[in-house]
Amino acid sequence: MSTRILRTELRRSTAPWICLALAVLTLALLYLLPGPWGKGTGAWDQQWQGLAQWQRSMLMLTWPVVVGLGAWQGTRQRRSRMDEVLSSTPRSSWQRSAVLAAAVAIGLTVACTAIFAVGAAQVASATSYFSLSWLAVFAVGVLALVAGSLLGMGLGHLLPYMVTPPLVAAGGYALVMLLLNIEISVEADPDPWRMKAALLSPGLDGAESAYRLVAHQVSLAQALWFLGIAATGFILLAARGPWTRIASAVPGLLGGVLAMVLLPGQASAAYPHDTQAAALVCDEDGPRVCVTRAHEHLLDDFAGTARQALAKLAVLPEAPTSVEEVPVFGNEERASLPRTADAVSVSSDILMQFEQSGEGDSDGADGLLMALLAGAGTPACGVEETEISARIVTANWLLGAELQPIPILYPWISEDSSAYQEMVRPAWETLRSLPREEQIRRVAAVREAGLTCESDQLDLLTQGVNPQ
Repeated sequence: MSTRILRTELRRSTAPWICLALAVLTLALLYLLPGPWGKGTGAWDQQWQGLAQWQRSMLMLTWPVVVGLGAWQGTRQRRSRMDEVLSSTPRSSWQRSAVLAAAVAIGLTVACTAIFAVGAAQVASATSYFSLSWLAVFAVGVLALVAGSLLGMGLGHLLPYMVTPPLVAAGGYALVMLLLNIEISVEADPDPWRMKAALLSPGLDGAESAYRLVAHQVSLAQALWFLGIAATGFILLAARGPWTRIASAVPGLLGGVLAMVLLPGQASAAYPHDTQAAALVCDEDGPRVCVTRAHEHLLDDFAGTARQALAKLAVLPEAPTSVEEVPVFGNEERASLPRTADAVSVSSDILMQFEQSGEGDSDGADGLLMALLAGAGTPACGVEETEISARIVTANWLLGAELQPIPILYPWISEDSSAYQEMVRPAWETLRSLPREEQIRRVAAVREAGLTCESDQLDLLTQGVNPQ
């Protein structure tokens, strides 16, 4: 392949425009629109795995655009009426197509790398945890884009009409939405073949947690699928005979069959736990304080606040003696945090909020301290206003301060809210009016209820018993 010809294609083909469109659209979505990619422990600018997965998730919107621009490139030769001229040159159509495909692949690779580099600059400053689990996710994403572009070019060459590019882009979008709807339906009907079909999408689920991976089995199967699509598109672009064009469907079909065989049929197998990121790292210089490896960079600042919480909780009988971060692997697992009497369990979501509020700032540390003391050092059992009210009261009582909301946990409950005025403040005043020994007994009862989730915590505070 002549480098001179390749440089010409890089300048004159749609490669620069595809590269620019992909980079601008992806970064605009990530930066300008609010969405789940900017929230939680799996945010795109907080962890390497999250960055790669959210970049792949954006393909649900950008992949059809790339396919459409590829179709525009594919119609170029016939639109410019160069068929007869090019057929008289000594270079075969396969050689010419290979140069064009290489130019587009280079452009897409540069665009993907640039997008990843922008996020990497933020991730590198946000975490000290690093692994290479994201590499396969990123590489398959590049392959998916190249395959989509080649398929578009092949269809554009086969159908060189002005309406082809927008129709191909619309078809690509319809395909992505169909696969997305199949994935959504898996929640109601856990059919393994539906899950396999959903994983054929160029986009992936965004990382809702820093403690989940994309299985290597998924990346391998998807690589075979997109290699088949790329081969189909390239043959359509280069072939001149009708039989060759018909045969071009074989690689795509073969890749699809192999992918369906290899892909897991369960979401838990497709997105397994990242045990390395979830492993605990502890500070033993005093009461034991542990965080996950994903948040190891927060340990020094977190340890001080955690030990303050343990000192406040020491007034209770059988008080906890350690604090541990508990990794939250997904939305479905947020209500199942461990509940042990000798440790305060803090979810990774709370630690993430502490980091975002500025772990070195007094406001962030104070908010985290309140969160650790809520419910007398127990995880929430639910979202009922009665329980939330009791958790706010116990946190303030243990802190020894005037009554105030806990915005890091419950941003919707302010001093002017009805729940605060009708439940939180009356419970606070009732508790404070009791003798010191009775106050301690009732707060300890709330802690016990928080460990078992079997009693009404607000009634324990205000009445001292749980009415039957």
